[in-house]
Amino acid sequence: MRRFLISICVTCMILTFSFTVVHAQYKVWTVDMATIYDNAVNIAKEKAIDNAQRKAVEEKVGLMIIGATEVENL
Repeated sequence: MRRFLISICVTCMILTFSFTVVHAQYKVWTVDMATIYDNAVNIAKEKAIDNAQRKAVEEKVGLMIIGATEVENL
């Protein structure tokens, strides 16, 4: 009986903490588009989704661009 009560308590604690983590996530809505070439709708859809995901991360987290140029005399 004691093991049963302990397992119920542990299960309740796990469920409580898992719901807290789910509610702590950010929700961002983005819309993006891609051009369809040669009736390749699937490729355009994947590119649009990739662009929208990138835009959502940039909006919520921020964007840092680092550039480097290397020049060599031949």
